[in-house]
Amino acid sequence: MTEFENDVMVALLPTTTDWCKIELPHLTLVYAGTTDKLSVGTYNEMAKTISSVAMLSGTIGLRTHGVEVFGEEKKVDVIRLKPTAALWSMRNLVSQWDRSEHPFRPHVTVGPQGSTDMPIPSYLTFDRLSVHWGEEQMTFRLGV
Repeated sequence: MTEFENDVMVALLPTTTDWCKIELPHLTLVYAGTTDKLSVGTYNEMAKTISSVAMLSGTIGLRTHGVEVFGEEKKVDVIRLKPTAALWSMRNLVSQWDRSEHPFRPHVTVGPQGSTDMPIPSYLTFDRLSVHWGEEQMTFRLGV
């Protein structure tokens, strides 16, 4: 069991994780809510769309844009990312599922506040797109 066992999201996955101190580093494109509020048909629809988006998209390299602290009660260090046209396009293709209460601010979580005790890379590259449905995850390589 994990803290996010019922969450649903679409995320980009990085090619390297040596800068990170969490189990699943990712850039969330959309947070879609929780599994108890969505139908299994939605999961199937998301997987089909994500598969198509991945086939039509190439690897995405994003310039890092500094470190910030996100969160109110549970604070985490994040690396902010400078969005590109390719990232905005990909987000727009999945935005119909967005249920987040926060505006889209591209970032990846490093770990708990105080985790950025190592050099931060200038760029991060993402080569996979995934849909997470609670504990289930379907991942697709970009451009394949």
